[in-house]
Amino acid sequence: MKTRALLFLTLTACLTARAELDNEILLNEAKLIEVVQKADASDNDKVTACQNLGWCGTRTAIAPLTALLSSDKAHLRHAARYGLEMIPDPAVEAALCEAAGRLSGPALVGVLQSMGNRGNAQSVAVLSGRLGDADKAVAAAAVQALGKLATPEAMAALKAKLGTSPDVAVAYLNGAGRLACTDAARAAACYADLRTAASAASPAVRAAALRGTVVTGGDAGLALWQEAIAATDGVTVDAALRAVLDTP
Repeated sequence: MKTRALLFLTLTACLTARAELDNEILLNEAKLIEVVQKADASDNDKVTACQNLGWCGTRTAIAPLTALLSSDKAHLRHAARYGLEMIPDPAVEAALCEAAGRLSGPALVGVLQSMGNRGNAQSVAVLSGRLGDADKAVAAAAVQALGKLATPEAMAALKAKLGTSPDVAVAYLNGAGRLACTDAARAAACYADLRTAASAASPAVRAAALRGTVVTGGDAGLALWQEAIAATDGVTVDAALRAVLDTP
């Protein structure tokens, strides 16, 4: 009952916030930018404006949204990132890279996450440079984003860090999964990297890598499956059995 009440109140608040802006403004880029930049605009109006700029914004909206990335209010930063992630203009990548060079803490974490969500290879250099960041949250965000990008450069950066953290192994596994859709050979090679003890991958990740190798590895994958199904440990046998379900 309490959950339903909270959901109702949240939905009501969202609808009220959206209603504060006139319908004529909601799809007018210039007027939305005015709201974002207006000092006395309410936070609700600014959030709504950022979100709608994601749908109708052009390159003109990038600078005003980027300015909010350094806000001390997390909800405004999140709204600005949402808007930027949605704008189909390559200038967004340059703006995010610039912001990553001057921000720190939670604001920087959010920007790195947006880089991963955008999926642009231009971000790899910035993300790779943050893998060893003293702020663990920043380093973790960079790791996750590189796994989402899964470009050759992104995967190489993660491979170089295999063995340093279980999080790196998880991101590398996610990247291999993305590669499996377009480049089975490269995906199989990445899965093989994860099956070594030096990868610091958890048993669950190694089991997932085994399944991935069976699915993407062709004859070599079949040979590995035959070896795994005869193994003495339950985790390996279970992974081999699950691989059968994943094999097309």
